[in-house]
Amino acid sequence: MLDLALARQAYLERLAERPAWKRDLIDDLGDSRSTVDRAIEALTDAGLVVERDDGFATTYAGRVLLDTVTEATAIAETAGAAAELAANLPADAPRDHRFFAGGEVVSMDRFPPAQVVERITESLAAADRVRGAAVAPNSEQFIEVLYQRTVVEEELRMELLLPASLFPALFERYADRLAASLESEWLTFRVIDDPPYALYLMTADGATTAQLVVHGPHDNFLGYVENDSEAAVEWLEGRYADYRRRSRPLGEFAADRLEWPSGG
Repeated sequence: MLDLALARQAYLERLAERPAWKRDLIDDLGDSRSTVDRAIEALTDAGLVVERDDGFATTYAGRVLLDTVTEATAIAETAGAAAELAANLPADAPRDHRFFAGGEVVSMDRFPPAQVVERITESLAAADRVRGAAVAPNSEQFIEVLYQRTVVEEELRMELLLPASLFPALFERYADRLAASLESEWLTFRVIDDPPYALYLMTADGATTAQLVVHGPHDNFLGYVENDSEAAVEWLEGRYADYRRRSRPLGEFAADRLEWPSGG
């Protein structure tokens, strides 16, 4: 039945809009009379379409199966486009197929590298709230926008979860900024165990977009999958909440490990 729904998806979609007779389907879908006859016969025999006084229409079961096929098609399109990117994720990493339904793949193998970095940085620049978890150092451009919009301009509230393994290098390069974050109500760092991938939840004007970010074997940024659907955001919010429950404040982690600059 699933194969039938996939093969005749166009018929189910058309008849879900409003009832139609075979002559209408010939005009609307551009198929021959014999093709329409076979399609309607198969869909009717399967209980997915029924003949009514005003034409053929999808049944309740037909609409359910159409919803399933539509979602599966959207997932397959995004997952296929993200296959090369996702190959860099652990096979057992947490996942939810709904995240890929209708998502957009922004990766180095699909766009110029500078454009990929620019797009995720622009998302940060446009947001008024960000929750995220990183697995590797971000670009200089990303870090600069982050710091300016949080600590300096106080226009963006951001909480970023970082693996403990990142802090020695970050502290060596950005000690003053990390120290400033401890005094800021706008930028918060927390420490977590190594997550399987990076993620960001970018909120602007009350609307949230979920981003699953992928890095290569040498921590090189490869791209991300972005989705603003309710299901995608709900799932990634759940992942973020799980990471956060297992995290601790930066100050608590750094107290006995890092030497802050004087006055920091």
